[in-house]
Amino acid sequence: MKIELKKLQYSEFASHETHCFQADIWVDGKKTLLAENDGRGGPNYYANACPDSHRPNAEILLLIDKIVAEKKGDLKSQYGHWVDECDNSTLMDTLISLMIERKLNEKDLKKDLRKYILFTNEAGELMQAKPRTRKVTPEEIDLFFCHMAENEERYITVLNEMPFEEAYEIVFPTVRMEAE
Repeated sequence: MKIELKKLQYSEFASHETHCFQADIWVDGKKTLLAENDGRGGPNYYANACPDSHRPNAEILLLIDKIVAEKKGDLKSQYGHWVDECDNSTLMDTLISLMIERKLNEKDLKKDLRKYILFTNEAGELMQAKPRTRKVTPEEIDLFFCHMAENEERYITVLNEMPFEEAYEIVFPTVRMEAE
């Protein structure tokens, strides 16, 4: 079962105890639910995605139970036995929160990869170098390599040159929840 968040609208200033957001939840390529939270600490609210559908709340809860049943193993590997003590509504909210955090992290990392040369040093620490131009270009990365060689500094990996998923895992190693 593939779960995706689309049309995510997120408000950082209104997010206090929880994420303040609205989003469409797509399950296996179909727009299924609307999810929202006002950011003041309460649970997420789920509703029908299609206004023509008159899906009763019991059917929405069954769909949430089905999603949670499939993703429970992923949550358990990440959070341990805490998962067994939670109801499915809490676990669904946790899944959605992880998906929101991933989308926000991806957005930030893409912006950083355009603005900075990101690399790891020998100690495995994430470092950044500001390019001379406004955006990181292949020429800027070549200049970076030359500068590192001249100063006999060693780097391990330049994130700008690797596939995005690999770069994401280096920058955000603890956020491992996939959107599918």
